[in-house]
Amino acid sequence: MKIDRFDPPGNNDDFGSDAALKEHWNQTMSGYFDTGVNSVTTYLAAHGGGTCQFYNPLTQGRTDPDLPPADLTWNGFPKKFISTGPGVPTRFKDAEPAVSPGQE
Repeated sequence: MKIDRFDPPGNNDDFGSDAALKEHWNQTMSGYFDTGVNSVTTYLAAHGGGTCQFYNPLTQGRTDPDLPPADLTWNGFPKKFISTGPGVPTRFKDAEPAVSPGQE
């Protein structure tokens, strides 16, 4: 995803109305990203190639949304640990290996 500028962390108004300070932050962060991309690209080239999947969102990236607007589902536990019916509790403890006394 492409962005217009790097804002202060948490979008806090740390810099107030100081436009020069905001621009300095933006350029500094962009420089850090460029350094990271160059480092990964150099490492990959020296170790058999590959494509760097890290990028600077200020100067690169797509302008369309990363994902289509939709709800994403994620099942953190396999279905075999969920309830098998009304009144049957979940079995999330079964997902962890049993620990004998003295192995803790």
